[in-house]
Amino acid sequence: MIKFLDLKKINDHYEPGISEAISRVLSSGWYLLGNEVKAFEQEYREFGTAYDLQVLEPAASFWVKMLHLHGSQVMFDLVADYPVDIINWHDRETFPSLSLGLTRFPGLVCGGVSQETLVYGTPDQVRGRDGA
Repeated sequence: MIKFLDLKKINDHYEPGISEAISRVLSSGWYLLGNEVKAFEQEYREFGTAYDLQVLEPAASFWVKMLHLHGSQVMFDLVADYPVDIINWHDRETFPSLSLGLTRFPGLVCGGVSQETLVYGTPDQVRGRDGA
């Protein structure tokens, strides 16, 4: 067998840190929304937000700006003050709901259809006309 990519060898260097982080999460009993998430969000505020805003800067003069948050653990509150008019996320699959999003963002919120319905649903299901 020819080894193409030895992920174990690559990751061995990081294993102690990864194991320690997993142990901290398991010991805390907070698998979601615990101290590790809070720490990550704080680090993102300090180091990531500036890059996000830099990417949005060229769109400043556009008549409308929509931000899409992808994934199942979106950091909605972290971007609620970004210079955009609309925030879109998979509200059927992750927090917050559309109604809660409206209370946390001064612009428009966009969602309402699950990814599964968009991909596999009939046109009437996507339009919400079938009662599903």
